Order: sequence, then C-alpha cells, then structure tokens
Amino acid sequence: MNEKKHAFLIDELKSRLALIPSIDIQRVTRTSTQNIIPPDNIVEMLQNVAFDFSVFKRMPKEFIRTHKTLPIRFDRDEDCVSVLLPHHMALGDPILVELHKIMQCTSLSFYFTHEKVLDAVLDVFLKPKKKQSA
Repeated sequence: MNEKKHAFLIDELKSRLALIPSIDIQRVTRTSTQNIIPPDNIVEMLQNVAFDFSVFKRMPKEFIRTHKTLPIRFDRDEDCVSVLLPHHMALGDPILVELHKIMQCTSLSFYFTHEKVLDAVLDVFLKPKKKQSA
C-alpha cells in the first residue's frame, strides 16, 4: 500500500474513532479482565511499521469480519503473528485454534481493544474498493 493511501485510511480511522463515546471505552477498560489498547494506541500501531499489510492479506477477509480478528504484525524471527481482538474474546476461544491454522505460524500474540474500536478499524481497512467508471 502506498503512503498516500495509508495516510488517507489513518485519517478516516481517526474520524471514525472520534465518534465513539469515550465513556463506552472507559467502562470497558475498567471492567475488562484484558489489558485494553486505547484507540489512540491502535492508530499509532496502524500508522507505524507495526502494521504489516502482507500478514493482513494472508487471512480471508470474511474470517476477519466474522470473527473480528485482525492480524497486524508478523515477526519472522519468532514466527509469531500479532492479532488485534475484541475485548470480550477469551484466550481459550476455539476460533483462535482456527486462526493459528490459517496464519501457519509457531505462535500468536494478542492485543485487545473495545469492540467498537475494532469495528471502526475493520470498516476502514476492509471497505470494498470503489469501481472506476469507464
């Protein structure tokens, strides 16, 4: 992905995240047993080298949308894929076994965020491409 398109997507994501009431995020952060990554940190992760589009493209988009699992980074040295998950998903969730099979890596590491934040990320990065008119 070129830098211009990436910057556009990040700006669009920031706009979407600004619409999420902060009270919703604070409530989940206080009550969750997971360490919740706040929206600003998610933007920072996606803005910097941490987000790897090659690993993102390895997973079927339908799987990403259905299970709200977003691969964000592949560490070749560790053969580990980092995945962004909704805050309510447990580490023992059976879908994670399927995720492991799809990504074909030795290990997975997980980041958790508010489901509305993850929905915004998925909407921005998975939106259908516009068809060019003739």
